[in-house]
Amino acid sequence: MKGFNVSMIPNLRAFACRFLARQIKLAFVGCLAAIALTSCGGGGGSGGTGPVTSTLAFPLQSGMKASVQQGSSINFSVSGTCSGTANINISTPLPATFGNVAALSVVNAANLNLPNCIPPSLYSTSTDYYDSNYDPLGTIDSSGNYGVYATPPSIPVSVKVGDIGTIGTINYSTDSTQNFSTGHDDISYVIEPDTANTAIVNMIDKSYDFSGSLTSTEQDRSRIKADGTLIPVSVDLQAANGSTTHLVLTALPDTTPPTVLSTNPPNTSTTVPVYSTITATFSEAIDPATVTAASFTLMDGTTPVSGTVTYSSGTATFTPAVFLSPSTVYTAKITTGVKDLAGNALSSNYLWQFKTSAPDTTPPTVISTSPVNSASAVAINSAVTATFSEQVDPATITTAEFTLMDGTTPVSGTVTYSGTTATFTPSVSLTTNTVYTATITTGVKDLAGNAMNADYSWTFQTFAPATPTVLSTSPVPYAYAVALDSAITATFSTPMNPVTVTNNSFTLMGGTTPVSGLVTYSGNTATFTPSASLTTNTVYRATITTDVKDLTGTAMSANYSWTFQTFADGSSTGPVNPPPAGLWQPASGSTPAIGNFVYLQSDAGDYIGLGRTYTYTPVTAILSVSASGGLLSVGVNGNELWTGNFQTMNTISQLQPGYYPGLKRYPFNNPVLGGLSWYGDGRGCNTLQGWFAVDSVTYVNGTLTAIDLRFEQNCEGGTTALHGAIHWGP
Repeated sequence: MKGFNVSMIPNLRAFACRFLARQIKLAFVGCLAAIALTSCGGGGGSGGTGPVTSTLAFPLQSGMKASVQQGSSINFSVSGTCSGTANINISTPLPATFGNVAALSVVNAANLNLPNCIPPSLYSTSTDYYDSNYDPLGTIDSSGNYGVYATPPSIPVSVKVGDIGTIGTINYSTDSTQNFSTGHDDISYVIEPDTANTAIVNMIDKSYDFSGSLTSTEQDRSRIKADGTLIPVSVDLQAANGSTTHLVLTALPDTTPPTVLSTNPPNTSTTVPVYSTITATFSEAIDPATVTAASFTLMDGTTPVSGTVTYSSGTATFTPAVFLSPSTVYTAKITTGVKDLAGNALSSNYLWQFKTSAPDTTPPTVISTSPVNSASAVAINSAVTATFSEQVDPATITTAEFTLMDGTTPVSGTVTYSGTTATFTPSVSLTTNTVYTATITTGVKDLAGNAMNADYSWTFQTFAPATPTVLSTSPVPYAYAVALDSAITATFSTPMNPVTVTNNSFTLMGGTTPVSGLVTYSGNTATFTPSASLTTNTVYRATITTDVKDLTGTAMSANYSWTFQTFADGSSTGPVNPPPAGLWQPASGSTPAIGNFVYLQSDAGDYIGLGRTYTYTPVTAILSVSASGGLLSVGVNGNELWTGNFQTMNTISQLQPGYYPGLKRYPFNNPVLGGLSWYGDGRGCNTLQGWFAVDSVTYVNGTLTAIDLRFEQNCEGGTTALHGAIHWGP
């Protein structure tokens, strides 16, 4: 069909990597993978005779996993609606991430040349992802479509001719958020007859768009051998939705012999360690059955070296039975007995030489550790590692040679070794704020048998957990007119152990009477829900005790308490009298027994008082106290200068005994409640909350003559407070 517009074929622009990008098909067909091809045409027959029904069970799952590990370049002929050629390149797996988990990625690149279609060439890529066991995870195509399996794919361990089954469903979305569907694929399989020793695996992929309409059916056929080796045969793509488009890709025979791409050690290398293994990496996948001790040899002059030969992912490895001799030239050889999967042998034997190093007399040393020596704030779930200057004998890395001590107490754990690094993994989490000592002993030896010259020890300290604190409360401290149905909450600086948040560690008192209620914990917040409505015009005190602990078992440094007052019912227009029990007052003996004074006690962290205590008397400072209506003004002129203002609610004309709660900074306070402010020595609050209590007050002919007053204020919504007591009288 000269000039046929190939771009109109549904999914054709992506088809080359479509059948590659479906990991199950990739796995079963090997992404047409890494395997030499034989020509079989579209149906997968074996030649002039008809197919034979084999009675063998074929290890499909292990064959799939082996094929995923192989990279290759495969050529096809294309027939059907369009004709031409195609080439598929498949990478070997590389470390990656998929869905925020560790994965292995395989990149597939497809190039189609179709001279009788428009456009005459197509190119597309996709990336498939596998877990560490080479089980499929998902795929991302060149358009960014993100495919994941609805459930883990069901991959049969073995199959026989006549078996049919369902592999699974891949759901496709526009991106990794999976918010918008672009369609899905249903994948199944049929095992068809071929020869007495092989079968045809026909993977069937039905593709649907986001509306559920079938867009195409694809059949990927590969020949499976008794050992699980998969050899691509053909790909058959039939468009749906009324289209007659039909393409068949037939794998072309592989006649190219394999070559040795690289060796380790490289040819003519010197100073090769005597404990080395010898490897050869090939240009394509090799028939593992042809990689043997006869086809891969190592010679010391004319003397064969005893060893074992293995093959994996394109690389053959010779492992000597014992260490090589020092200062010796060895010759390695790969013979023409090595063949690729299509049966093509190396064109000629491949030989290379290397020389081992002189005898090793240098002892190993520790070149780095984790944690480093004298490290602090180390996580309690840390493993402890030591990296050596060279490879050491794994048999000498044990719990006897690598120890961890908490003082004089051994820490239980397991010891492993990989590369040049030994790892001690404690059996349980370490203890916080504790110094540990790790030691590598002289029992550790390198591969030449050289021991360390001396024990190597280092210390580190685990982190000291931060003391949890209360960040905020509801109602806030000194809140006024609180609703009677309020729940009481406290939010902590860190997650707390819910088991420690109870009715014993979170209490509410109305005066001296405990309030009954239910305590719950969620997120970082504890909630006290009273069993009944609170009482009007009542001061309540909530307390969080040091029984509350965080997830590391660390308790608060001190109990945390705060007060609030419920709304008044209209029967009272003045302060709460007598002041409620539990309000701050100076400790016994902390204030002068006689005479006037101003006493200030500042919490650690309080900005105004700087965490100090101050006592002023007429001997140490000039004290002034005056009242104007409901405003009391106090001045201190001593080593520091202080000013205090205490304003009653606007419903009374002068100071009265009682408790004045829920106050803000004077003179910016709510006149209905009153206000206060204490500042000086160059420091003041921008905003504050607090209370004051008049324990006694005397007026003579309207003039203030005596007063005892206590107060508490918190700057900027903080939890640390400045407290004060004032005594003034004749």
